[in-house]
Order: sequence, then structure tokens, then C-alpha cells
Amino acid sequence: MELARDGAGSLVQALAARDQRGEAQVLVWNGTLDQSKRHGDPALSRLVRVRVTGLTAARYRLSHHRADGELSNVVRTWHDLGAPDWPDGAGWAALRAADRLAELEPSRFVTPEHGAVDLEFELPMPGASLLMLRVA
Repeated sequence: MELARDGAGSLVQALAARDQRGEAQVLVWNGTLDQSKRHGDPALSRLVRVRVTGLTAARYRLSHHRADGELSNVVRTWHDLGAPDWPDGAGWAALRAADRLAELEPSRFVTPEHGAVDLEFELPMPGASLLMLRVA
């Protein structure tokens, strides 16, 4: 795996894995050590290009999940509840409902070319994307 271009290896980092079935998962995140920007800064959003190689199946189902300031953010739900010391029953129900990893887009099929798939997406800061390629 290689990280290149503006923000690579500092703001934008990634981790990839492949299992024995040939399915692949890539976790890409965008963050900063500058605590004054911990709640986000549009100037630190990045266009991310991911190339997954070594794919042996003819077709994969791609799922793209996201956690950021809007999606999969249970802390935001807690703040929306008024940041209580201890939620009431309705508050716990709201937190449980929000405690999910959201899909950024509907899953779709992709076909590798020469064993590789190229993906591109915007990644806000802070934000994380989980890309899952399952054999179809």
C-alpha cells in the first residue's frame, strides 16, 4: 500500500487487509493533531484515491461505510440530546439507534481490471471510510 500526494501519511492514513477468500478491506482516515481543528475544517478535506490490487475474482460487491461529523456519529446524537450526564430511556433508545456504521452510498458491483480496482472519494476531516470488497 502506498500513500502519496497532499496530506498522505499525516492527515490521510490507511490500513488494508485481505482474507483467505480473496476479499479485501481498506480503512482510510483523515485527521489532524491540531486540536483547534478537531471538530473539522473544510480546508483539510481531501480527495482520496484508493487502488486495491491482487484481486482474483471476476466481480466484487463494494460497500463504502463512513464515520464523520454527520454519519455514524453517536457523540453528535448525545449532544443533540443536550449532552446529559445520564440519558433517560428515550435518550438511550436514540443512542442505540445512532450506534451504527452508516453506508456512504449503496453497495454496488465492481469488476477488477488486471486484478485491480480504483476508487475515488472525498474524505472530510475528521472522517474515516471503510471500503469492503466481497467476492460476488
